[in-house]
Amino acid sequence: MGIFTLIVLTPLSLLVHTRPEDIGLLPDGDTEPYEMASGSTRPRPPQEVSLTRKEAFRTSAFWFIAAGVMLASVGLQGFQANLLPHFQNIGYSAAIGSLAITVYGACSVSVRILWGTLGERFQIRYLLMAQTFLTACSIVWLLAMPGGNVTLLFGFAVFHGLSMGGYFILHPMMVADYFGREHLGSIQVVLRPFTTTATAVSPILVATAYDAQGSYFWGFFGVMIAYFMASTVIGMAKHPRRGQPEPVDAPTG
Repeated sequence: MGIFTLIVLTPLSLLVHTRPEDIGLLPDGDTEPYEMASGSTRPRPPQEVSLTRKEAFRTSAFWFIAAGVMLASVGLQGFQANLLPHFQNIGYSAAIGSLAITVYGACSVSVRILWGTLGERFQIRYLLMAQTFLTACSIVWLLAMPGGNVTLLFGFAVFHGLSMGGYFILHPMMVADYFGREHLGSIQVVLRPFTTTATAVSPILVATAYDAQGSYFWGFFGVMIAYFMASTVIGMAKHPRRGQPEPVDAPTG
């Protein structure tokens, strides 16, 4: 796997550009001037604003996002890594459980295009709130699901995949939308320990709950609560405002 990764990603990395300006484009492929249907010219768009890492730290949005993604990351390892043992505990075979997880993965990957498209049309904060809320609801489905019903099992796999897939695309989109492009790397590197800590600790918590109760119910219940809390916290992350440029009057005549 390591050799395959080197063979594939090394040449692909040479094709990566970090900014559209590097290849003579503007953000979103826009060109200037912007012509209206009537033939008059619209005002030039406001100058792009990017917050430095220090400026991002001073916003409440940064800390709400950090708390939200940390809570959401609880389910990335502690929950998903224990799905197959849980399926077997409630009466499904390893083969059926593995197939359900495969369906989950296919749905999670394929739906990211849809979530990304929605992110260009609606406020990402509300989309991420909806995504984490729906993911929590999918765990409610799992906890209430009786064993042996294959239809409900695959229904959960589809629902969980379609909801969970949005997290992987909306989280980085939200950070870029809130804080701009210029210092995105330095801001993301500070958010990374929050997610890494959560993904490292959550398997231990879920496994400890299983050892204590002989069931994954309370461990998964905790993951469900974490997603509901993440939805609430992310909803509190209002878009930071800084240095809004003066509007440019449209030409007359």
